[in-house]
Amino acid sequence: KKMIKTVAIVGRPNVGKSTLFNSLLASRKALTSANPGMTRDRTYAVLRPAKGKKCLLIDTGGMLPGTKDSMAEKINIQVEAALSQADFIIFVVDAREGLMPLDSEIAAKLRKTDKPVQLIVNKADEPSHEMIMGEFYSLGFENITPLSAMHKRNLGSCIEFVSAQIPPDTDKEDKEIRRVLSIAGKPNVGKSTLVNRISGEERVIVDSMPGTTRNPARCPAMLDGMEWELVDLAGMWRKKRGKAAEDVISMMASRKEIENSDVCILLMDLTHELTFQDKRIASWIIESGASVVAAGNKSDMIGKKTDLIKAYEESFRHYMPYFDFAPFLLISAKSGEGMNKLFSMVNKVYENSHKRISDEDMEIFLRKALKKRPPPKAANERPQVLSLRQTGINPPCFTLLIRHIRLDKIQESWKNYIRNSIYREFDFYGVPIKIKMKKYKSRKRK
Repeated sequence: KKMIKTVAIVGRPNVGKSTLFNSLLASRKALTSANPGMTRDRTYAVLRPAKGKKCLLIDTGGMLPGTKDSMAEKINIQVEAALSQADFIIFVVDAREGLMPLDSEIAAKLRKTDKPVQLIVNKADEPSHEMIMGEFYSLGFENITPLSAMHKRNLGSCIEFVSAQIPPDTDKEDKEIRRVLSIAGKPNVGKSTLVNRISGEERVIVDSMPGTTRNPARCPAMLDGMEWELVDLAGMWRKKRGKAAEDVISMMASRKEIENSDVCILLMDLTHELTFQDKRIASWIIESGASVVAAGNKSDMIGKKTDLIKAYEESFRHYMPYFDFAPFLLISAKSGEGMNKLFSMVNKVYENSHKRISDEDMEIFLRKALKKRPPPKAANERPQVLSLRQTGINPPCFTLLIRHIRLDKIQESWKNYIRNSIYREFDFYGVPIKIKMKKYKSRKRK
């Protein structure tokens, strides 16, 4: 199998790596902020620099060579991993600040890799900023481009460099990953450990300090033979006063990522009781329309205490009754316990979300459901249900055609009865089914 070429964006903190990443993709996949240190993990995306060419673009945390700080040390490990994966490198420096000692240290590290390097002198917003270009030549790289990632000035030169490193894509099929799996949960439940377990390597930083992940980190992963784009969301906390702007941005980005997910794993900590924040995150998943698998993590820490496990699941079902459609699994991201079951369940739930039920099967189902429980009277008139059809997938949507003067008066509990019956009858486990009611309008004869 032909491997896709990989390019890593590296540099010291706050030189504009994530802004360049977003500009190259013409998207906002990486969070950006004026404060250094927003990007801590590697973020992946497919870049198409020219027709028939594509590569994997990696955004990395700011490099801090030789530092003893624990978090900085872990960022360096992430950058080292990205460099080892990369076929070529985009090295970003800052035109406004000029050449810094840290730039020279990073340059020395890059020269040892023997890989093609494009030196980007970022924040060169005006031609006058190019006057200091000369000092950057001392870093020893031939390809030097002044540009402004924020204003997209001279961005074409960077894209041309990337394109020149990539052979034309001869695959007739576009094999780009389209299935998105996100992992949501409050801080410190083990999301990053689970991402690393699924991807089989240290993709994201794991730290016992809550809030380590700020930027949703993404990477490709294979689950039980199915290809996914895996997204580790920032720990989702309850809104409080005095939160840093970066935390608020990161929270909003996490909610957006859930909306864009095909399947979301709601991760909870078996060693702690369920909290309001678990419930809040669960409601965001429901609102997003993403399919879901609920997983209790850290099963290795409670061993075979079946009473405790049973009590936790009962508490989960009681505390989150609107999650009764979701499978609940016990796992240990640390030891790997329950992983195979989790992988097959994620794939099964994804398949469920794309399932289509024929009109004939829906008609047979509707007759049985109405016989068992017809809709109660509303506005002194019994609604007449004419048909039930599936009108959408991912999430599956079903439309009831009803003859009645006031659809808004039809009891919600009867709608829930139809929804729950569809779950059971057609095995839509893990998928938030949507039920719509449409008013029957008779065609008047002219």
